[in-house]
Parts: sequence; structure tokens; C-alpha cells
Amino acid sequence: MRRQALLLCVCAAAASAVASTARATPTSGPAAAAYIQLQTTRAALANKESGFSDPWVRTYVEQSIALLDSALTPARWTNYGIAYFPAEFELGDLRQAAAWLVWADPTLMSATVSDQRNIIWSAGQVVRVRFNDVRGFIGEGGGASPWSLWASEYMLNLGDAQLVDDIMAASLSYQSAWQYLEGQPPCCA
Repeated sequence: MRRQALLLCVCAAAASAVASTARATPTSGPAAAAYIQLQTTRAALANKESGFSDPWVRTYVEQSIALLDSALTPARWTNYGIAYFPAEFELGDLRQAAAWLVWADPTLMSATVSDQRNIIWSAGQVVRVRFNDVRGFIGEGGGASPWSLWASEYMLNLGDAQLVDDIMAASLSYQSAWQYLEGQPPCCA
């Protein structure tokens, strides 16, 4: 019984240490710009929400705002960008926040084009931070897989190109770029 209690205490302390290092917001670089853009977009959507007379459209905007609130939770960020482990959820929340604006209603789609683009642009920026970390890593165990780097960079560049005409396709490209980087050093940044 004592061993189990001791093990639980050690596990709780380790989880607390990991969680405390991940609870931050980015302070500089592309990730900080993305974080600030998401905050600004969230505020812009909150201001636009009351301007829609249709209660369903207001509900769609509220859904998008709730997903942005979730994505902006400090536990999902580090000082340098997006936290490694919940990144799939983070990118999924950003994609879904944009999807509510793009696909829920034609009026909403045309009224929020810049907001949609800002959300997905931010996703691309946090993936680019991870790509740069992986590409520049020099340490134990060697560097990243050259193929993973090539594929990720290809998807990042494709996402950047799609951001102009097809926002939702860009979001998928950015998610694919992240997936190519999974398991590459440095792990768990």
C-alpha cells in the first residue's frame, strides 16, 4: 500500500512539473505572433457576433469563439510555441474554429473571411516553429529523418499557397506537416 501511495505521489509530482513548464504563452517569434493573432481574431469575432440577426449564425460564431478559447489555454502553449503533446488537439481546434466560419452559413462565410484566414495562418505559424526546431536540432541520437523534413516542408509550403484560395485545404496541409514531424527530435518541445 505504501509503495502505491509513494508511486502516486511521484507520478503526481512529475505530472505537475511537466504541466507547469507547459503553462505559458510564447514570448517572441512566429509562435508569439500566431498567439497574438488568435487573441485578436477571437476578440474580433466576439465583436461581430452581436451584428448577426440570425440566432443560428450567432451560435456558430459562439462555437468558433469557444474553440479559440480552448486553443488559447495557456496549458497548450510553451514559451516557444505550441505544446508538443496536445498539438493535434490544438490544430484540430483551430481547424474546427475556422470550419464553423467557413461551412456553417454562407452569410457568415463571407463576413469572416479575414478571421478564417487569420486562424489558419496562426496554425501554420506554430507548425513552422516546430519544423524549424526539428530542422535545426543537433543533439544526441542524430537529427531528423531527411524524408520527414522534406515532406513537412512541402506540406508547409503547400499550406501557405492554399491559404490564399482554399483555407480549409491549407489547414489540412498544416496538420499533415505537423504529422510528418511527430517523433522527430527534439521530442516534446
